[in-house]
Amino acid sequence: MKKLMILFCCLMMFICPIQAVEQHSLTIESKQMLIVNMNDSLNLYEKNTNDLIQLESMTRLAFAVIAIENKTQFNQTRAGKDFDTALLDAVSSKEGARDLAAAMMGETRMIELMNEKAQMLNLIKTNFVNVDGSLNINQISTVNELMQILKIGMDYPEFRQMLTASQASIKERCDELHLESDSLIGGIKLSDAMLTLHLKNGLTLLCLSMNGSGDKAYKDMAEAAGYFYKNYQWVKIIDEGEEIAQLPVKWGDTHSELTFISDNDYYALLPINYNEADIIKEVVKSVTLEAPVEENQYVGEYIIRYSGEIVLTIPLFSNQQIDRSIFRYGFDAAKDWLMNHPFYALIGGGILLLLLIRVILSKNKRSMI
Repeated sequence: MKKLMILFCCLMMFICPIQAVEQHSLTIESKQMLIVNMNDSLNLYEKNTNDLIQLESMTRLAFAVIAIENKTQFNQTRAGKDFDTALLDAVSSKEGARDLAAAMMGETRMIELMNEKAQMLNLIKTNFVNVDGSLNINQISTVNELMQILKIGMDYPEFRQMLTASQASIKERCDELHLESDSLIGGIKLSDAMLTLHLKNGLTLLCLSMNGSGDKAYKDMAEAAGYFYKNYQWVKIIDEGEEIAQLPVKWGDTHSELTFISDNDYYALLPINYNEADIIKEVVKSVTLEAPVEENQYVGEYIIRYSGEIVLTIPLFSNQQIDRSIFRYGFDAAKDWLMNHPFYALIGGGILLLLLIRVILSKNKRSMI
């Protein structure tokens, strides 16, 4: 038996959080809030995230992402400071944002790049008219669409470092309000919003709250992060190198089945006190395959369920072509016919036996002569 390694299609793979998190589980006072599980980039909690809002200071965070993507255009001599410092100043103040734009390609071009990014991401409700966050009726977005840009920023070390460098004031205010913030590893508080990054129990959360007056943003952040870390953890449920499925291939030549081996570790969001006995692993949509099997042919799905809810789905693809054996095809076809028509098979076998006996008797008779 020849084993085939699994070809996982990342664009089709998805990991779903358990559907136990409901909107009423949290008491959020901010007008809008979004919590993203950065381990799989899926939303865990949403409040008014598709409402159209006018962007002010959060514009500068979106501008920071575009600035990082075009870092090679930064002129340190013109700026009078290094890029990391200029980036932090740009997020912190309107003047800093305008200075960074001037040290790159100019504000007009940077605004064009921001809108081009929005179009590329298909953010149909987002439009930028300045880089500094000055209130403008035409500068609009939604929390969901804005988060799409911010998640791109999380891929860059400069953006993460900026959040790390800005988190001290958030922790200080949380301490003053007696709010738990042990999971906080980065964040920034602006006039109309707060973005925070958290890590605990192997679970990385990105929280964006907007339009929460006073200390609401701090309280909402602490309650939301505390809720998820109290109730959930990021659990490895498939080990790299683990055999996860075997699918039979009918009429194969040198292959009688496909064996799928995980090429990575896979995780899922599970309750903090989950019961391993409630984790069910199974292959679905996998009927007996018939050769020929094409390379990259979809052959089934590997499903992980916890307490009946799907928490992980991995599509299975063959990474090798399996040709049909004509001899085995004929043999299996004959065997299938015999199994499905035993009466006719018995009659046919009896006739063949009589013919064989007649041939033997005829040969004996000739030998006696």
